[in-house]
Amino acid sequence: VIRIGGLLFLREYRARGYNNRRYVVVGYGKLAASIKSFYDTHPEMGFRFCGYFDQPTLENQGLLTGDYTNLLAYIQKEQIDCVYCCMPYIDNNNLRPIADNAEVLDYQVKLLVDFRGFLARSTSVEYHDFLPVLNLSSEVIADFRVNIFKRSFDILFSLLALGLGAPFFLLIAVITKVTSKGPIFYAQERIGRSGKPFKIYKYRSMYVDAEKTGPVLSGGLLDARITPWGRFMRKTRLDEIPQFYNVLIGDMSVVGPRPERQYFIDQIVEIAPEYRSLLKVKPGITSIGQIRFGYAANVDEMVQRLRYDLIYPKRRSFLFDMWIIAQTLRVMAQGRGK
Repeated sequence: VIRIGGLLFLREYRARGYNNRRYVVVGYGKLAASIKSFYDTHPEMGFRFCGYFDQPTLENQGLLTGDYTNLLAYIQKEQIDCVYCCMPYIDNNNLRPIADNAEVLDYQVKLLVDFRGFLARSTSVEYHDFLPVLNLSSEVIADFRVNIFKRSFDILFSLLALGLGAPFFLLIAVITKVTSKGPIFYAQERIGRSGKPFKIYKYRSMYVDAEKTGPVLSGGLLDARITPWGRFMRKTRLDEIPQFYNVLIGDMSVVGPRPERQYFIDQIVEIAPEYRSLLKVKPGITSIGQIRFGYAANVDEMVQRLRYDLIYPKRRSFLFDMWIIAQTLRVMAQGRGK
């Protein structure tokens, strides 16, 4: 209570103009105006603006408190606490004296770099010896801990599912075999992480040679190519169970965007180029798109399902995966698979 009370008091005290830290901005431009605007909007943070410093030009005429020649004297005289240096407008020759005198004159130096418009969510700082490198790549950062933990969970979950459910899965295989002619399992090439093709495995839910005329999406549960037993498996998602083998060998994850065939990816990308971002994560047995939308009957529906799956790379976490798995089990139990 004392700490919270003290914080609230300090915010209000600073908002009234007391206990402020005095700052100047070196290098005039839009970025300089932005930092001043920020602190003007948030007086409770306790920063008091004391002027712009730069080489005089027609653009900043009348707006500057001084130039580089009198900056250090002004800092000492006015007891400036913080100096913001706008990197787009200041060169190293002018920056070095500011940094070198910071400890002597007891002020902080903060560098402002303008990344607006291209700063990616996945931005990270890498260090090459003492040299910091800012990585602005939009590629999903391969976090070692996340990837190891997720892969370990995938293996453990798949082994438990296949081990504990073996008798039930064997029964499904027998029913698939006796209810229609053809193999028990169906293999199809899909595109995985980084565009790498792999074979995905399912219990066969269609009659043999259902695609002898070429790639065709399912027309829903009323599609004449689907066997009666296949309709039940699709509604309960039981046809997806063999994909736990894909998870074990590393082609897929338990949770992730559904993998598609290259034939349809080419059509999806023409409508929604952002689909390419899904190829940066490992595809999964179940996804947000699967539980919220289900099977797609045409490319337009695939694009609609894509809107759900695009959420996953940005929010992926263990708890989010658990939520998706729980929702999938609910869909299976209720037989609501589309």
